Formats: sequence, structure tokens, C-alpha cells
Amino acid sequence: MNGYKDYFAALKAALGFRRFLLTSIVSSATALVDRISKKSVEFGLDYLVAIPSWLIGACVFSALIFWWVLSYAVTLRRQILGTRVALSHLRGEGVKLRNAATSVFPTQRDFDEWEKKVLDWRTLVIEEIRKINEADAEWFSVLDVVPPPRISISSLTPTQTAATMNWAAAQKKLYGEHDCRLARLGDMIQNLWRDGTVPQH
Repeated sequence: MNGYKDYFAALKAALGFRRFLLTSIVSSATALVDRISKKSVEFGLDYLVAIPSWLIGACVFSALIFWWVLSYAVTLRRQILGTRVALSHLRGEGVKLRNAATSVFPTQRDFDEWEKKVLDWRTLVIEEIRKINEADAEWFSVLDVVPPPRISISSLTPTQTAATMNWAAAQKKLYGEHDCRLARLGDMIQNLWRDGTVPQH
């Protein structure tokens, strides 16, 4: 039953406000056919009368729905294509951010600047994903269990001051979360390029 609801919702979205015009358009087309049929008798084109007006109306109805659904599909395809390209660029920026933090930053200011860039990057990625699917944007945003980063962050050296510990833990936490989102984003982009779908985890 839910499948039928999804189909109906997709058709409703494709037609938009134009679905309220269907009845008027089909009625006008039917009335026009009736009028042409009557005129055709005057000119000796009796064979046109054999074409029932309801059949013409049904053809107009079907053609309009087909065209509007096709236009909706093309619009969605272009939107997904644009999002895939944007996400690919953002992934590249995310990799650079990850690679810039493989060592603990020497100062609090350096960490704060990097942290802001990472949070801004995450916001941009979520906004792009939301353009095609709200649920997937939420899936990307909320992390459950964060695995160890694929590229380990280096440990503190003996020459680093104890004050470094103030942001070292925060950096390692954010670094791991950022790498996890990079992995998710990579899987998502691959699936989008392959068949236009986004994996659910």
C-alpha cells in the first residue's frame, strides 16, 4: 500500500498545480472536437464524426500527464547531476581539510580556524544533500559510532607543551568525525554516479 502512496505522491509532485487545470483542458478539447465534428458535416467530411470526442479527450489527458511527468523527471535528473558535481567538489575540499590536521595543531588559534572550516564544510554538504533528499541529509549529519580514522592523527611529541592537550582531544574527536563523513560522502557520490540512488545505513 505504501508503494501506491509513493507513486501517487510522485505523480502529484510532477503535475503540481497543473493537475487542477486538467479537467478544464480536457473539457475544452472535447468541446472543440464536437464543434469540429459538426462543422465537418457541413463540408462533407462525415468520417470525422466517427471519432468520439471522449477518445480525443482521453488522448489529450494522457499526453499532458506524460509530458508533465517527463518534464519533472528531466528536472530531477538535472538537479541530481548538479548536486553530484557539487558534492564531488566538496569532497575534494574535505580531503584537504582532513589532510591538514593529521598532526595536532601547535596553537589554539590554528585549531579554532580549522574547526570553523570543518563545520562550514559540513553545513555546505548537508545543504547540497538536502536538495535531493531530506532523510539522507539527516543520515549524513547524525553520526552514531565513529570508527577509527582511515589516516591516523599523530600523537603529541615530548616537545609539545602540556597546554596543547587543551585542544588535542577536541581535534582528534572532530578529525575522526570528519573522516567518517568523508567516507560516507564518498560512498554516496559513487552510488549517485552509478544509479542515482543514495545508500541507507
